[in-house]
This record gives sequence, C-alpha cells and structure tokens, in this order.
Amino acid sequence: KSQVATGIVVTRDTVNPVANTPVVTSGTQGETGYYRSNVTVRISGSDATSPLKKVTYRVTGTAKGANGKGTVANTTATENQTIDTGEVEIANNGTIPIQADGVWTVTAYSYDKSGRKSAVSGSLVFTRDTVKPVVNSLSIGDALTFSGATGSGTATVSASDTFSGVGTTGSTYQFYLGSTLKSNQASNSYAYTGINADNMPKVTVKDKAGNVSEERTLDKIKIVNFEYAGAIQSWKILTTGTYKLEVWGAQGGVNGTSLYGGYGGYTVGTIAFSKNTNIYIAVGGMR
Repeated sequence: KSQVATGIVVTRDTVNPVANTPVVTSGTQGETGYYRSNVTVRISGSDATSPLKKVTYRVTGTAKGANGKGTVANTTATENQTIDTGEVEIANNGTIPIQADGVWTVTAYSYDKSGRKSAVSGSLVFTRDTVKPVVNSLSIGDALTFSGATGSGTATVSASDTFSGVGTTGSTYQFYLGSTLKSNQASNSYAYTGINADNMPKVTVKDKAGNVSEERTLDKIKIVNFEYAGAIQSWKILTTGTYKLEVWGAQGGVNGTSLYGGYGGYTVGTIAFSKNTNIYIAVGGMR
C-alpha cells in the first residue's frame, strides 16, 4: 500500500461577498448629510464563506466654488471639476479623504477569492460646504416705534447661501440685541423690544452645513415713530442719506360746549444725516 498522497483543500463558494455602505468616520456635521470640514470615509466589505480578495471604492461628484480645490480620495480636484475616480482598490476597512467642497457620492464593491463580485454597495451621499452664508439685509419693514426710552418692531432677515442653502433647523437664525442673544430659531423674523442707540438688533445666520455668517446690524428701517415719553429721546442714524421728518401738533382743548381749540399742526421737511449721527427728539404732552 502506498503512502497517502498529499491532499488539497478546496473551498466551494457560491455566495457573493458583501460591500457595506461607506460610512463617514470623521467630519464636522451640520444638518444631516452636510459637512463644513474635511470628511473621512471608511470602505469595507465581508464574505461569509471565503476570504476577501479585494475591496474597491468609487467617488463621483462635482467640486464647487473656490473651496472645491483639494483632495478627493486619490484625485486632486480643481474648481468646478467633475470627478469620477472609477473603481479604486483599497484595504478592507481603509479610509479615503474628501477635502474639496462639492456634492459627493461614494460606493464600494467587494471581491472574494473564488472570483465572485458583490453587488454595488449602498450609496453614501453628502455635501462638503466650507463657505459662510451671507446676510443680505436686516430690516424693520413698516415702523420702529419708540414709546419711551426704547423702541420696538419686528425685524426680518434676508440671507442667502449659494451652495448648501440657508439652514432649516431651530438654530438657523440667532437674533441679538446689542451683545445679548435674544432668540435662536428657525424663523427669519423676530419681534424686538428694548431697542435704543446702544442696543441695536443684530443677527447671524447658519447654512445647512453649520457655517455661520458674519454678524449684521439692523440697517433698514422704513419709518421710526416717536411717541410721548416725558423725556428727550435719541436715535442713531443707520445709513447716510436724506431723511424726511414729519411732526404733528395735537388739536386744542374744548372750553365748555362752544369754544374749540385749533385743529392742530403739521409740518414736514427733509434733512441730510451722516451714518452714526445721534439725533434727539422731544415729544410734547398734555399739561
């Protein structure tokens, strides 16, 4: 009888490997799917019956704006360049960097040693946006009314963001009075009280990635009304220009049943003011 021959080990594998959906392992996130920093993505796969031979990834998307320049996985992107890396081999559980602004889609495949290829993984889609939004205006549209030493009115913000868009969460708009935060909210308007020359409405705005705009101070008011306050009131001019001033005098009183006072007075004029000029208003009252 001969000696036993050297045997061989054969693996029969009829099951495809699995490519896991790529995941973000680091990055500063704003709203879901929006990042304002470099992003690191992990690529991984598995096979229940035989070892993996290799794992691959593919990144597609378009770099956006001046901050679209940078590394996208194995590619150096330029501004507004369309990227398609094709399939690129990577170690299982390896990571790739996304360091350019853009909307990016990352997918993966797995290959096992029997030669089987997985179905394409689920898609990881995200936006990298590192550019601040812009506050176009902060205005009190109808009237700012002073009923004493301070005024009140509803301020409305106009903001824009060319890439990810203005945020949609409850912390998108931060309204301040002077240096004091009054409200953190989703709405772009806020009803102020306590306004004076030293405590003006201000606002900052976030985009979907969480970038914060430069601070904007109230800059547009259609009408400022001054009511009787029993003291001289002051106001700081917001914008250099020509202003219309209107004043009214009350009707006179009544003596008995037949003697009536005058109908009151009205006058109007224009005057040029420079920005930050303090003006002082005295409103009379009945004595």
